[in-house]
Amino acid sequence: MKLLLVGHDDRYAIEQLQLALFPDETMEPAGEAFSGDGAVSALHAGKLWLTATARITLHGVTARASRRMKLDEADVPSRRRLLQNAYYAAATRLRTPPEWGSLSGVRPTKLTTRHLLAGGTEQSADRLMKETYHVAPARRRLCVESSLASLRAAERLRPGDVSLYIGMEDALHMMYPRDIVTEEHLIIDPDSGQIEKSRDIPDIARRLLGERGLAPENEMQYAYLDIPAVRDGDRFDFNPDGYSDELGGDIYALVILSADDFNALTGSGISLAEDEARVYSPKQIYGGSEIYIAGLRLRVSGSELTPDEFSLADVYTLQEQDKILYIVVSDRGVVEDIARLQTGNDGASLYPLREYYAFDLDAPDETADAVFEQLSGEVTREKFSGRLDTQSESRDAFLGMYGGLFFLGIFLGLTFMMAAVLIIYYKQVSEGYEDKERFAIMQKVGLSRKEVRRAIRAQILTMFFLPLVVACIHIAFAFPVITRLLRILYLTNVPLFAACTAGSIAVFAVFYAVVFSLTAKVYYRIVGES
Repeated sequence: MKLLLVGHDDRYAIEQLQLALFPDETMEPAGEAFSGDGAVSALHAGKLWLTATARITLHGVTARASRRMKLDEADVPSRRRLLQNAYYAAATRLRTPPEWGSLSGVRPTKLTTRHLLAGGTEQSADRLMKETYHVAPARRRLCVESSLASLRAAERLRPGDVSLYIGMEDALHMMYPRDIVTEEHLIIDPDSGQIEKSRDIPDIARRLLGERGLAPENEMQYAYLDIPAVRDGDRFDFNPDGYSDELGGDIYALVILSADDFNALTGSGISLAEDEARVYSPKQIYGGSEIYIAGLRLRVSGSELTPDEFSLADVYTLQEQDKILYIVVSDRGVVEDIARLQTGNDGASLYPLREYYAFDLDAPDETADAVFEQLSGEVTREKFSGRLDTQSESRDAFLGMYGGLFFLGIFLGLTFMMAAVLIIYYKQVSEGYEDKERFAIMQKVGLSRKEVRRAIRAQILTMFFLPLVVACIHIAFAFPVITRLLRILYLTNVPLFAACTAGSIAVFAVFYAVVFSLTAKVYYRIVGES
């Protein structure tokens, strides 16, 4: 199903809605007028009104719709919503309206929660979901009730309450080290050999912030290459056919950036000649005097362990730490030269040059979200490859995902613990009936009740707590592997994980001790009947 945009470049908003409304149709961007099945989304600005129109043809049937708003009230979010409403109105003439209406995201309750926090009522929140987003009654009710429950829970919080989300802010900060994070992937043009770049995101961000009387704080800006390479001594080569265990070779991750960017990130003051490089690694010193990257020779002026203050966001959080080399070269020109060397069989670059820019805002989350909407609208007017994220927008989804995992962990942990305890309990009870006559014989030959009780206690104590001791030994040996697996989820606070592990063991031990005490009494009662 083709999609043509006329008078605007909000492709992302319309594409997401088209995929949600017509999931069985293959989406195909169109650059010019076409015939047959497809959609045309147009925006026209008059003297007083901003008008959005949509024309959708599906299986030979055409539907049209238009929506408008006052031009002086239009901003990026409202303009985007206007386009989506026009498209949705045309689409629902061709198919049954979906339960979630024109919503195409994954966090519908954020809309109602934000509305209620702004002073809205339960009725106005329901009306918002009905009139603006066309959500079905049952789904509207679900959103409003979920938001009300969230707000009631938030009202019950006290200063001394303990959050079960301990450590989540660390993980969130690792994923989004600043309030707004952008990363553009620049590709080498195979014909000209030049890097294709049509925008300057930092300049756009500073201009948009300046219009609001704001300025970016704690800026992070750098460009880097992130490339896998096969190592042979001091030579690192790129494989245009990709990498796998079958191909063999010692595969390393090379992260290459300029000295200026490295100095800005670490506060260092290193200076390098054009044919020089410094090599850093988290675990082992490189040690060689030269390094060849796809045939480009660089003299190694120094090699050492990666400084603690050096951090590139999202770069190999779970990679084997002894398989990474951070290579600092003299300037960005050398970085671009290396980017041109890693090309595939078709002449196109295998991996993009990444331009990272992130900043904080001294403003409420609502302002940060509005700035992000404007920034993403400006950046995606033309073809864009990369990522655009905001910490406040992502927090709900982030906590929702980890909250779900946390619930599953608690549920499965309690289930397996209860199963294990009950198995041991009933095993001991059944053995009690089998051991009844044996203990009777032992008492007849002179074993006192105190000695019987001591023997029973030792037997049950071993059956209950030996598995717990073995589990502790197992978790101690598995701990390094588990910490590496947790890096996949951006959980890198090892001391916190160790404390949580110790706490979990303590909870299990207390639970086992209670059931042990009950089991011992039942077992002794059964044996004592003899």
